[in-house]
Amino acid sequence: MHCLLTRVLDTIYKKSKLIDPSLTDARKIYRINLATTQDIIKKEYKHIIKSDCGSLKEKNVKLRLFYDGYCPLCVAEMNKLKIYDKDNNLVFEDIQLPDFKSRFPELTWQDLNDRIHGQLDDGTLISGLDVTYLAWKHVGKGWVYAPLRWPVIRFFADAFYVFFARNRYKISYLLTGKKRSTTCSSCSIDSNKN
Repeated sequence: MHCLLTRVLDTIYKKSKLIDPSLTDARKIYRINLATTQDIIKKEYKHIIKSDCGSLKEKNVKLRLFYDGYCPLCVAEMNKLKIYDKDNNLVFEDIQLPDFKSRFPELTWQDLNDRIHGQLDDGTLISGLDVTYLAWKHVGKGWVYAPLRWPVIRFFADAFYVFFARNRYKISYLLTGKKRSTTCSSCSIDSNKN
């Protein structure tokens, strides 16, 4: 991730004319105007996904999302992604469906249930906020989540995500008033796509 951050920061500094070689990467982040950063990331790093220098690479691939159909917040996010997925870059798989294990016998259901997972076209599995970022990137909104993948911020964001994933039913209830569903049919994502 460090080489990705360095590339992003170098590009931002060149574009925003804030070049000061004496600043550390962390200090550069704070000196950059957020709007400028978002614009530059959107233009310069549109195709960032998974790379050798961290967890992102320039490549345009589809993503299969493995989500918890019993979690109201998870289902709400998948529904939002479906709305924005005009190019059909995402495939949604509810891990709570009865036939899931037979369709994906190579995957460990408990691991998928512990946190969101995604599968790239080449079969590579990714998890957590990397999946969230990549999914939103595929629908043109990745710039919103890109800062969550930067060092330091990434550490805290990932720690919060682990807490959220463990407590998603309680948090969903607090935020939506909806308890964990006991049947997938009542909380699966809208079937107007895929």
